[in-house]
Amino acid sequence: SSTSLNGFLVGKLLDLEAAELIDDIRRLFETSSVERTCAGGVEKIEIELGLCGKHAPGGSGDTGACRYAARAIAAGDELIAKVDDYLHRYGKDDSVKNAGELDGLFAALACAPALIRTSLWMSAIWGDKDSAPVWQSRDEAKEFKQIVKVLHNAVVAGFGKNEYLPLFHESKVAGKTHTVVDAWCAGFLRGAALWGLLSGADRLIVEKFLATVRLFATAEGFEKLRSMDGGAIAREQAKIEPVVNDLYRHFRKQGKQYYDSLVNKTPSKHQV
Repeated sequence: SSTSLNGFLVGKLLDLEAAELIDDIRRLFETSSVERTCAGGVEKIEIELGLCGKHAPGGSGDTGACRYAARAIAAGDELIAKVDDYLHRYGKDDSVKNAGELDGLFAALACAPALIRTSLWMSAIWGDKDSAPVWQSRDEAKEFKQIVKVLHNAVVAGFGKNEYLPLFHESKVAGKTHTVVDAWCAGFLRGAALWGLLSGADRLIVEKFLATVRLFATAEGFEKLRSMDGGAIAREQAKIEPVVNDLYRHFRKQGKQYYDSLVNKTPSKHQV
């Protein structure tokens, strides 16, 4: 089909590192003229071409690089730019690609039914424990760990204050701004894979949310997106922020109920 052929051609443009053709590539995605299962999402293309995953300065032109959407984050833009640089320099094919994906991973950790060990999610950033980078210096390794912990704590604090906003990307095509959620969704799925088994009731709640996330992070989801118009896609994207906050509150409420039950079952000194 023509969409498969376009997907093949986009793949060839990636091989040629044809960043100067990014506007044409974006228009292909905008008009659903590309087979996403062949080429991936537009955000993936921009990352591969070095146009995304870097905190690009704002601008009014239509040809600017993919940039992060405005959001409130205590850590600030500087740390986001630094973590993007580290992930770009030390990451491998199965590593987290940028701060947007890392934010999705941290959101999944915050929503998790049980606490996930730091050593476990640190390994997940790079793919697995055997994919950890060989750092050029101890200072770099130390700085990276400090930065990701600050970003992680900022995400947790955002949820706790009911102020969490996912770190999505934005891309401009022909003067119109488009939200790109692919990286965040991929990160959330990476984090959710660390949760372990869920109860039947919890599984139903989680799967309902993950159905939207998978639209933007799996081959099956990309196939479904091909049959959806821009309005339908935007509506699916809009579900993510409120539902992930609901998911956080659901599991935190369960945790509080579990804690309260332990307190109530603990005999006081007068009950010995």
